[in-house]
Amino acid sequence: MSRRTIAPCLVLFLALVISTGCIGPFTEMFEKRYENKKEADAVGAIGWGHWIPAVIPGDASDIREVHDIDTNDTWGCFKTQDFKGLRVMLQKVDAQVVQGPIDPGPNEIFRNFSWWPSIMRSSSVEAWEFTEAPLAPALSKFTVRAGIDEKPGTACFYRTQ
Repeated sequence: MSRRTIAPCLVLFLALVISTGCIGPFTEMFEKRYENKKEADAVGAIGWGHWIPAVIPGDASDIREVHDIDTNDTWGCFKTQDFKGLRVMLQKVDAQVVQGPIDPGPNEIFRNFSWWPSIMRSSSVEAWEFTEAPLAPALSKFTVRAGIDEKPGTACFYRTQ
């Protein structure tokens, strides 16, 4: 191979390595989808110390979550018609009604998180906030913001330390 052939190949190879690092096996953001709460429960995704807070009502479906293993931030949304039950669960964890927005949503180069509704970026969303106790005294607690949009039957959450 001549130098003229090697240089473009090397540039292409480096571009491929860099882009794979952003979206491939080296990403720190992982996305999961569950058909319903039963499936998410079965794999241990819901509850204290897990990626999805325990305020998901029993009829929750089309559950999506993405978590960043570096920051431990988590974003998620699900469909539900049991908004009364969701609000009761939020009250049980001492959630308070707060001003929106919930969060701009997950963001990573070359990734599409279009399932995060634009209403969750708005101050008009019905917003709640509560604190999850840490798993151990030396660990940080999590703040969870939850948003409810009854018209399309969607609720979302953002967890951060």
